[in-house]
Amino acid sequence: MRPFSFVFLRGVLTVIFGLLVPLSYAQKLLLIVADGFGGSFYYKYSHLDGLRTFENEGVWSDLLYPEFPSLSIPNRQTLVSGLHPRNHHFVGNVVFNSSSGELFSNFNRPKDFDQKWWRFEPIYQQAAREGASVALFFWPECDVKWSGTRPSLCFPPPSNGSSSLDANNVKNIIAATRTHDLVMVYHAAIKDEAMLMGPQIMTKLSESSVNKLDQVLTRLAAEIRERVDLNLLVVSTHGIVDVPKENVRFIDDYLNMNLVNTTIGAGAVKQIVAHPGKTHQIFNHLRTDAPIPNVKIYYTTPRMGDLPKWYGYARSDVIPELVLIAQPGHAILSKPTSPKQLPAASDEDWSRGMSGYNNEFPDMLGVFLALGPAFKKGMRKGPANLVDIYPLMCHILSLDCPRGDGNMTNIDDVLVVSALTSRAIPLEYYCGCEAKDVVRNPIAVEFVIRAYSCGGQGAK
Repeated sequence: MRPFSFVFLRGVLTVIFGLLVPLSYAQKLLLIVADGFGGSFYYKYSHLDGLRTFENEGVWSDLLYPEFPSLSIPNRQTLVSGLHPRNHHFVGNVVFNSSSGELFSNFNRPKDFDQKWWRFEPIYQQAAREGASVALFFWPECDVKWSGTRPSLCFPPPSNGSSSLDANNVKNIIAATRTHDLVMVYHAAIKDEAMLMGPQIMTKLSESSVNKLDQVLTRLAAEIRERVDLNLLVVSTHGIVDVPKENVRFIDDYLNMNLVNTTIGAGAVKQIVAHPGKTHQIFNHLRTDAPIPNVKIYYTTPRMGDLPKWYGYARSDVIPELVLIAQPGHAILSKPTSPKQLPAASDEDWSRGMSGYNNEFPDMLGVFLALGPAFKKGMRKGPANLVDIYPLMCHILSLDCPRGDGNMTNIDDVLVVSALTSRAIPLEYYCGCEAKDVVRNPIAVEFVIRAYSCGGQGAK
């Protein structure tokens, strides 16, 4: 335990500096979700002017740990809810609920927008309910049938599927930050390009979608320098790896499909729903008798198998008893003629770039970038967890968000002292524990939270 005098002195200094350097203006937040712009990409493009701005004037980390599976929809829901996939129930881009028999199919069907799939309130709904003005651009969940107050502006992705930030729409986004408290942008162009041609080929292009994003970030950085109220977060929730066609495996070639009721999904992860009484037979066959190269089968029932615990991927109404997980750079699919896959198998199940793999694999890590009056300057943040960003956003916007699975202690070091101490701080944001009190005294925050760290929870 640290000496009492040292901890007490640190708390006193926090109060002094918090009083001397207050954030005098209500803070606004612009969040850009740059899907597919993994940490391994960052180093290849970090020389660009826009990205270099974060290294010199803001905060940056290329060690942002996503949730498993490291796919777009599960991790975007974690970002906006502060919940692990097992709690918000989006455990893939495709989800089958065995209790209801309903299928969520990556926003490809009208039923995907029914509110029954959405068991949580994302930060933009919370903000709107508390009276904040919210604008969303190219946000796939815009058409979800939320109840209650909704964002004042919500533009879904264009019908052609693209959502590219360019010189024209960045003007509209900047204008929105002047009239809205929270502006959120989903940018899918990098992911789409990397999946189409593979990351290695993409990085050899003289003008890729990353270069175009960098131009937008340069313009936004100029806007932030002129403002005292605007903060920018750029978050990539996961990376993408190359998957050569020769690394594709078809489950039909290794298993008698008469044992299977159906499979769900394709790529890095494939769930298996066995016919009654066939679960163990399928497991033994694919684990021992005829294992699929570079693909491993697991039981999802807790304490029954060797599925990595940190995946948090346990048997539930959206996770069957068996799951196949491919090694990074490989994929497990069903043949296009197979009737036993949800949604129906097709040639489009494979792409040159894919995600969804082990969330601790280096090429799966995402990126965290921050710039603005609430953030420190020239700070390289170490490892960070995606789930911890939600309480950070709630704090910047002074929202009374519900307790989630994140731990703000892991990430609050990116804030300047005045931002850290400028509002009442719910203790559960720091601990992810059962604390009910609201800490309004910065001494208590430093003295209790930092000294004891709520049981020593931390980033990966």
